[in-house]
Amino acid sequence: MNILKRRQLEKLSQENTKRKAAKNEETLAKDETKPVSKLRQNLEKKQAKKSIPPVAKEADQLDELGNELASVQGDIGHLESRVDEHDDDIQTLKSQFDDVESTGNPELETHKTIVEDCLKEMSNLDDIDERLPHKAEASKRLEDFVTGYMQSGAKYPNSVAVWF
Repeated sequence: MNILKRRQLEKLSQENTKRKAAKNEETLAKDETKPVSKLRQNLEKKQAKKSIPPVAKEADQLDELGNELASVQGDIGHLESRVDEHDDDIQTLKSQFDDVESTGNPELETHKTIVEDCLKEMSNLDDIDERLPHKAEASKRLEDFVTGYMQSGAKYPNSVAVWF
């Protein structure tokens, strides 16, 4: 064969290989642009989620739990401060109550002393049956005072009446 024919055949073979390569690229491009079913999309999403390392998910969960913990600790701190405020109020009221009860009523003071003496005597006794006579004696001594207090409609604090 002559040289010209060989060169023509080489050029044709090169052009053919280029055309085949272009056709392959076109078919690949067409395959990528084909519509994908929803089932296929969901499967791809699930695979993408599975590819996320679980450590990242756990780290996110730990961050969320940390935020919740901080919020709960803040709530606890707030509640503790409210309890402290109320404890202060309770102590103030108790001191006022003690001051009111012990002033200006000698009869009440006398009967409070009777209750205290009875409680001291019974504190050494362990058996309930041994305590009964002491309680009965104290009740006899306090009965007139307590019934008089209740009938009078008085409104002052009376720890003797409460004990009785």
